[in-house]
Amino acid sequence: MPIKTIMIFLLLAFSNSQAEELILLNWQDYLADEVVQAFQLKSGHSIRSVIYDRDSERDEILSSPSGQSFDLVVMDSVAAQVFGENKLLKKIDRTKIANLDNIDRRWRQGCGAYGCPISGVPLA
Repeated sequence: MPIKTIMIFLLLAFSNSQAEELILLNWQDYLADEVVQAFQLKSGHSIRSVIYDRDSERDEILSSPSGQSFDLVVMDSVAAQVFGENKLLKKIDRTKIANLDNIDRRWRQGCGAYGCPISGVPLA
């Protein structure tokens, strides 16, 4: 996945935040150091990644009291819907994501209200 694509998404997802740090729950080895550095240079914000390597580990983290501290979670669309319906994720305000209409409608619909596709990987 191109660095530019991920960095643009991170900027869009975090653009309304006043926090200095983006807290990201993500798969192990999924976000390249170059992307993190580019995001930090472009936005002035740092990224703190909390890493998981199994769905069950992700589920435990999100279900714990600290699970609500994440700004962005990388997960599949089915899990996003389950966690969203259980009030553990917030619905995405699609009006705040520029160019989302450029992604094919079937991919956007497949992610439901709690996720957004990016290069075939829904983000919640």
